[in-house]
Amino acid sequence: MSNRLVLLALTAGCTSSLWANDTLRLGRHRREAQADAPPPATAIEGTSYWDQEHLLNDWFGWGDAMRTNGVHLVGDFTTDLLGNPVGGLSQGFAPATSLGLQLQVDLERMLPLPNTEFVTSMVWRTGENLSAEHVGNFFTVAQLYGGENLRLYEFLLRQFLFERQLELQVGRQGAFDQFLAFPIFCNYVNNGTCGSPKGTYYSIPALGQTVYPTASWGAFAKWQGTDQPWYVQAGGYLLDSENGDNDTHGLNWTFDADLGAAAFLQAGYSIHQKPTDTGLPGIYAVGGLYSEAEQTVFNEPGAERSNGGGYLVLQQMIFRPDSSDENLRRFRNLWGWGGQRGLTAFTVVMATPDDEVSQFPFFINGGLVYQGILPGRSDDFLAFGYNWGGLSDPWQQQQRDLGLPAPAREVVLELTYRYAVTPFLYVQPDLQWVMNPSIPDALVVGAQLSVTF
Repeated sequence: MSNRLVLLALTAGCTSSLWANDTLRLGRHRREAQADAPPPATAIEGTSYWDQEHLLNDWFGWGDAMRTNGVHLVGDFTTDLLGNPVGGLSQGFAPATSLGLQLQVDLERMLPLPNTEFVTSMVWRTGENLSAEHVGNFFTVAQLYGGENLRLYEFLLRQFLFERQLELQVGRQGAFDQFLAFPIFCNYVNNGTCGSPKGTYYSIPALGQTVYPTASWGAFAKWQGTDQPWYVQAGGYLLDSENGDNDTHGLNWTFDADLGAAAFLQAGYSIHQKPTDTGLPGIYAVGGLYSEAEQTVFNEPGAERSNGGGYLVLQQMIFRPDSSDENLRRFRNLWGWGGQRGLTAFTVVMATPDDEVSQFPFFINGGLVYQGILPGRSDDFLAFGYNWGGLSDPWQQQQRDLGLPAPAREVVLELTYRYAVTPFLYVQPDLQWVMNPSIPDALVVGAQLSVTF
């Protein structure tokens, strides 16, 4: 109870300060410094309330003071309302919700700390798990289920050096906010896509101690030369089995890394990412990860070993109806750079090849996103996605030996449409088809609703 009171006090203390808006999705993607980006709609005089980027508009008149002092706040409330009228273990309905706040302070405006930022955030999640309670599948159909509680998430310092070519970050953070983290993923409702590929956490469960909404102690570095299309980044994180405990509310700040450390490395290359580029934009990345945590070897009682893997991410716009100014960079960041109208394809391939400890040694997901498919609805998008995971043969044998279901694979197909009611509010009807040999094929129907404030 004392931890809850401390967290509430921290949150209350923050929200009573000078705040400002931003266009981030909480805990997933940080605010990038964009010298050439237009100001947010909240800062444009005369903009209609319904065209503002945020529900709270200019924070009750405090916006100018907040921006002057380099203080930024973003919040959102999102809910998944899903049910499975057909298939699965049983039929049912299960809502899941998430409320979050993220504070980002430019310390150069307040202290003699040039190019330094302080970031902290909290999240309050509630709800039920439709996949566990009714469907019976692995890839959770609701992206918002997980860590159901009020908790502190980020608490870190970020510094930029060498004319912002080098970024350093240290403190409480989630590894998967930086690695295997691309904005297009969270156009989907299924958690197999949104966030990071779900098969990763089944194969290396210890990594669940450093993924939103659970933070760990860590350090991160990224190098990207000025006007260079490529980058390289690395990170190291301490894995504590109690990081995600609900009763600590994210305040377990001990350095008892009983699961060891995790290391990440990623390199990427992008094309046509500048606001004035007329070519079709693309993002390509390759990476690897390793966890020291000892995992039980399937069918070998008492045997344990650590695990790791690699991944490939490909994202490319493949069609754009024209190259007019409307198609160049927009301030609203829906699928990735600029929310440009057109059709984008992406795929992620994840391999943790040691099938004696990896439940999903091979996992692939991806999809198609068409931004502005309907005339006059340039902020909407239609998306199709898929998740495919192959379960390891040794795991299947262990399940059979225990008299439990032993499916060879799971496939989830998703079709979704995001309707932007206003820039700060959307409604997203969603259909998912879950195929797992151990359960009847399931149809999941529902919607996601979200408001940014």
